[in-house]
Amino acid sequence: MLFTVANKQSRGSLKSYDPVIAAVVAVLLVLPHLIWLSHAPGGLWHVPPGVRTPTAIGGSFGQWIRQLAFIFAAHAGLLVLVGLVGGWPWPRRDPAPVIVRARVSGFAREFIYFFALVPALAGTLLAALIGMSGTIAAIAPLAVLSGLAIIVAAGDAITLSRQHIVIAAWFGLLLVPPIMAAASVMVLPWLNIDLRVLQPVQAMARFFSESFERRTGAPLQIVGGDPRTAALIALGAASRPSLFLDAAPERSPWVSIDAVKTKGAVLVWPTTDTAGTPPQGVRERFPGLVPDVPRAFERRVQGRLPLLRIGWAVIRPQ
Repeated sequence: MLFTVANKQSRGSLKSYDPVIAAVVAVLLVLPHLIWLSHAPGGLWHVPPGVRTPTAIGGSFGQWIRQLAFIFAAHAGLLVLVGLVGGWPWPRRDPAPVIVRARVSGFAREFIYFFALVPALAGTLLAALIGMSGTIAAIAPLAVLSGLAIIVAAGDAITLSRQHIVIAAWFGLLLVPPIMAAASVMVLPWLNIDLRVLQPVQAMARFFSESFERRTGAPLQIVGGDPRTAALIALGAASRPSLFLDAAPERSPWVSIDAVKTKGAVLVWPTTDTAGTPPQGVRERFPGLVPDVPRAFERRVQGRLPLLRIGWAVIRPQ
């Protein structure tokens, strides 16, 4: 929208009905998120935490610089390819093929440069102002036009030096990262590094849902406690229980305390002791809670990691 208003040639498209249709679609896509934000603490119009005090502004600026550095690091592969084509680290004087293209129009050049730079700058700045530790979106949408911007900036004739090395480097940059990611799933547990993607979600969900059903004679309908562990069980259980965020009930308005008392629930939390002592917050919100013996689960790739121990307790329906 900003580019359409700022560019003289693109402003001509505002005379048709297409921008109106696009605006309606955009509003429909954003509306659920705005409704969700309106129910958040402070609502839609609260002052972002990153601009409330001079100290916060300084911290936001530092966070913005760190996020820009992270996006720049994500372009490391592109920089390697540009360096190889440009003659780094050792120049070559051998004849090289020259790739000639049609001249790029001014409008296309402005479009590419705008969407290669502005989304990354604006997205990281907004994320820093609202207090996000990461970027406002994934890295890929912010870097999708970076390579094309380099090609446009290189001119209408590009000398492809060391094309065989460039091709090998391109395939390496394309294939090595996913291979390393897949291998890390098998290797990192043996280095005593826990990966959340290896947690036995199905085994956990089946155990807690079946335990609740055996004790109460009713299917598990509500699960709470540690938000992440409870969310995994809610997703994996066959009865599809509702997630209850007991530490912040306003974030799960679909479940009330009365519903927990009426339907019963299972509360879960990670633990390292054999007694399965509930966290202090859970004990305060549910006085008289009697924890069961913690359940230990084995990961799909266990490696040298200890068993995943989950404390739990059943709230029987009244």
